[in-house]
Amino acid sequence: MSEPQVVIINPSPKLQFMSDPKRVSAHRNTMQMPQIQDSINMALLNYQRELFARVNDANGSAAAGLKLKGALEFVDEFLRLAEAPKPHADSPKSAQLDHKV
Repeated sequence: MSEPQVVIINPSPKLQFMSDPKRVSAHRNTMQMPQIQDSINMALLNYQRELFARVNDANGSAAAGLKLKGALEFVDEFLRLAEAPKPHADSPKSAQLDHKV
């Protein structure tokens, strides 16, 4: 017997993206191109330079740091958009703890 198919009523944007194998393959190929990696790195460096050039005080420095963190998180998400999530290797096999140890 075949297993029942799970229907996701409100899929995440990533699941919607990954529903098209051609799009996933094209994205993976694009992200592996050295030109894309170089362009992303240079854009991030320029963004960092412009952000911190306008900093005048500690609050501005904190705000710039948070903006840069957001930019790095976006790039990470963009690069991994076509990758399926993987379970952590160190996650326990059972949620039950052995308290006798």
